[in-house]
Amino acid sequence: MAFGDRIKGALANLGTGGATSGGGWYLGKNAGLQPGQAANILKAGGPGAIALQFLLRDKGVPEEEIQAASRPQRERPQRQRPARLSQPATDYTPLLIGGGVLLAAILLMGKK
Repeated sequence: MAFGDRIKGALANLGTGGATSGGGWYLGKNAGLQPGQAANILKAGGPGAIALQFLLRDKGVPEEEIQAASRPQRERPQRQRPARLSQPATDYTPLLIGGGVLLAAILLMGKK
């Protein structure tokens, strides 16, 4: 937990953005983070995310906003491949062996 405590302390030392920092309120502004940076840390998880959650709670951020930022975004559904591409390839090995045997037989009979 010492690693998380160090991260929490480092984030607390960043400052608390005030009215002079410009822009509206966003998650992590009162912790001195850039827009979107807090959400990226929370989505990544690990000790840094836990420390940031504690810091945001200490700064008065509602729990709902922290939990909403912690959830990973839905991934885009992958396109389905056409049916002809998803079927296994046809195995022509027996046909090629039979053709080779037939050709060898024709060549051998033609020499007589």
